Amino acid sequence: YHCNKDLAMLRLIVNKAKHHYNLALEHAERNRYYEAITELQNALDLDKSYVDARVVLGTIHAKQNNLDKAAAEWEAALATDSHFYKAHQYLLKAQKIGEVLPVLKWVKILGATLVIAILLVITIFIYYNRPHPNEALLREAWSYYQGNNYRQALTALDQIQEKASDQNLLMSSSILRDHIKTTLGTQIATVKNLLANQDYIGTIEAAQSLHQVNPDEETSALLTDLLEQAKANAFQQVEQLIQQYDKSGTGYDDLMIQSQKLIA
Repeated sequence: YHCNKDLAMLRLIVNKAKHHYNLALEHAERNRYYEAITELQNALDLDKSYVDARVVLGTIHAKQNNLDKAAAEWEAALATDSHFYKAHQYLLKAQKIGEVLPVLKWVKILGATLVIAILLVITIFIYYNRPHPNEALLREAWSYYQGNNYRQALTALDQIQEKASDQNLLMSSSILRDHIKTTLGTQIATVKNLLANQDYIGTIEAAQSLHQVNPDEETSALLTDLLEQAKANAFQQVEQLIQQYDKSGTGYDDLMIQSQKLIA
């Protein structure tokens, strides 16, 4: 698409690409990967430099164990900016952890999606196919991560930090560990926000969803506390609706909706 001379057309194309990307995210959240891939390809047909689309497409390929395709998409995402690609090369080739950390910190500032891309490339390709005394632990951690068992993944990664001496392996495990911790922290923040906004049903649903990834013990304890608060407040809300209905005969629909959600 050559639309430098036509800003209106350019805006239309960009918005259309974003629309396909948003549809892809909705499909991916529901594990409809075929539809998600189709929408992402549509987005990339409109804008081949759409970094987020390539990162998500690579992640979906990885979940389907198509590692070659995943790597190709992540490499393409990194290559859209020479600075990103250079940072990626530093991460792959660094021999000393001190040389890597400034670059890693800079990359994190640039955006979460590219951090995830670099994380996955490193984790899969630095040690996934080469012999190493602690390779099994990294494989195990990656397997647990893919299986949404974050507690076991973190346990394996902590063991790598204790046992390994190779800086690249330590770096790879540290990046994956940081990503898992960040993901859990973000989801906990979402639960807290829902609770603060008195969306108790939403809080319960979000907390139960987070429980499914088997978070670490500290996160799990906090999650249990938030879930208990949400349930107590939700039942109190239902009691208030019952009292309102008894007094005025109004609020029946709200009462039924809240009650059904709690029962579900």
